[in-house]
Amino acid sequence: MVIFLHIQKTAGSSVNKILEKQKKYKYWYKYRSDNSTPDMISGHIPYGIHKEFGVKKFSYFTFLREPIDRWISMFYFGISNPKSWKSSLFDKCGQDLKKYLLWCLENELGCNIMVKQLSGLEDKKNVKKMVKGVSNEDYPIDKDFGYYNMFGYTGRKERSSESHLQDMFAAAKHNISKNIDFVGYQSNGFADQVRLCKHYGFPALKKEVFVRKAKKRLTEEHDWDDPGNIALLREINKYDIKFFRFVKKRNLK
Repeated sequence: MVIFLHIQKTAGSSVNKILEKQKKYKYWYKYRSDNSTPDMISGHIPYGIHKEFGVKKFSYFTFLREPIDRWISMFYFGISNPKSWKSSLFDKCGQDLKKYLLWCLENELGCNIMVKQLSGLEDKKNVKKMVKGVSNEDYPIDKDFGYYNMFGYTGRKERSSESHLQDMFAAAKHNISKNIDFVGYQSNGFADQVRLCKHYGFPALKKEVFVRKAKKRLTEEHDWDDPGNIALLREINKYDIKFFRFVKKRNLK
């Protein structure tokens, strides 16, 4: 089984487009199937999901992105739909960026997503349900194999202790070094798409695959250079920043 650990806003939708064209795989994107075990799965899912399928042969891969840039991209994607509950959360904070960042930190919303997802140590029971009274865009309960939004815009019932965050950080470093067979980077674009295809024996690409081309951000509407906002962003992504430095320093691929 080939397993793509799709971390939000790392060009994963473009990678999924490549995977969908691999006809030699029985491919169920995002959802469980009552049929036989698929050869390939993809989603915002944690390391360790292979155990839920009972498979003995598996290969994980993922794509990473600089944490602050990834978080800002997730923020803009989240508020781009005025009817979404993500946009509603921002409205409840009076569209005040500093208040919103503080709310995210206090409720552990979108915090250290890369480390949590790649560690495989997050407790599903500690994840808050969707915001009451706000549209969940009608996604079925089994989206992302039951992990929908666990690694995105969902807070935690109880904040993770510092010791548990350190354990997740250590586990994520171990997994990325020993248990994940391919690591790509959003910033490398076409080069890493080609490298992915070569690694798994997919047909060679003739051009870069795009699903969502980034729209021009209205960054002038939000002060990302404010020292207070920068400090909050760094705290929200504290362990992801350490993790990304670890990966880049070792040039893991």
